[in-house]
Amino acid sequence: MAEAHKDAFRRHLADLVAAADAPTRLTDQLAPLAEGAMTTAAISGSPEPARHAKDAARTLLRAAHADVVTAA
Repeated sequence: MAEAHKDAFRRHLADLVAAADAPTRLTDQLAPLAEGAMTTAAISGSPEPARHAKDAARTLLRAAHADVVTAA
């Protein structure tokens, strides 16, 4: 059941990455970031890890888009 949940979550992230018109490799970078943030938030009882992960995800998205523009 856990494996099915992780697969579904990864597919959801892949859909979000595609909708953002970002390179597919970003899915592999965002998945552990999101999972780590969820785990840390659950353990700490604070939403702060999610906020940090959101900022990091934005940085990754900006860098991915800059890479695409530079390569073009």
